[in-house]
Amino acid sequence: MNYSQQPPFAPGQGPQWQDGGYPPQYSPVPPPPPRRSSAGIVLLAVGGVVIIGLIVAIVMVFALGGNRSGGGQVADSPRPQESTSEQAPDVLQDDSEWIPEEIPEDVSETPNEELTTGEFPGDMDGSWTGTMTQYDPDGYVVSTWNLDVHMVAGESLGGADLYMDNGMTCRWDILTTSNTEDTADLEYFTMDDGDGTCTPFGYLHFIVDGDNLYVGVATEWDNGMISTADGVLTRY
Repeated sequence: MNYSQQPPFAPGQGPQWQDGGYPPQYSPVPPPPPRRSSAGIVLLAVGGVVIIGLIVAIVMVFALGGNRSGGGQVADSPRPQESTSEQAPDVLQDDSEWIPEEIPEDVSETPNEELTTGEFPGDMDGSWTGTMTQYDPDGYVVSTWNLDVHMVAGESLGGADLYMDNGMTCRWDILTTSNTEDTADLEYFTMDDGDGTCTPFGYLHFIVDGDNLYVGVATEWDNGMISTADGVLTRY
């Protein structure tokens, strides 16, 4: 806010003489100069303090406003914010290298011996069960279902059973394509689609940590969109 500098007296006015008149504009003998009024100095000083105070207030308002605008409300994420485990890894991996860029359109038979295979790590040996959370292509939760996985260490082919809330079930053959000591990338092939409930083909990613098996699933639908699911299974 700008304040115009006003003179301490209106134009043409000044200290009045005792008889109420103003000093003449011309005089043979100039009268002694009038004493400066301290009121004008006081007004200027007070005005300066007010201006400085306003400037400081404006700066503070802009500073606080900038902080608020920079830290506005964050929209709720469609993905759950709380992990099912304090140390649960991001099994779906935002930059998922385990999901190929091109997913085959038709896979009608069980994988044959010519496919590149890995093997199940020793720590994944056994049977695992748990609840999976299904997300739509936009990342919003749409359903949950139960998954049982069966693996034998050193083998490349295992099995999985899916149980939906509507009572439908599906069965997968799961094939290991690559692995480390505690991870495995897999493809699944649906052997029983539960009357069309399950898609015929997709990808899996496993991470084992003690008695927890973290599972990520990627599936391409008929419209070309890819949906995902994740969950934590425990050994049984």
